[in-house]
Amino acid sequence: MNIGDVFSENARLPPDHPAVEEGDRIVSYAELADRAAAGLVRDGVKPGDIVAFLLPYSLEQVALA
Repeated sequence: MNIGDVFSENARLPPDHPAVEEGDRIVSYAELADRAAAGLVRDGVKPGDIVAFLLPYSLEQVALA
């Protein structure tokens, strides 16, 4: 299983359910999957590429952990 599989699986059950919350900021499973996919594509990542993340402590880091 890879990070894409995790996002895809969680986005199906239920997609509008909050995945992570940070103060007033709430991101649903579907939005999290869309954001992650868009960011990876924007950075030139292709299916099968190996990716590592280095992020400050934030909502994004928690979502990718």
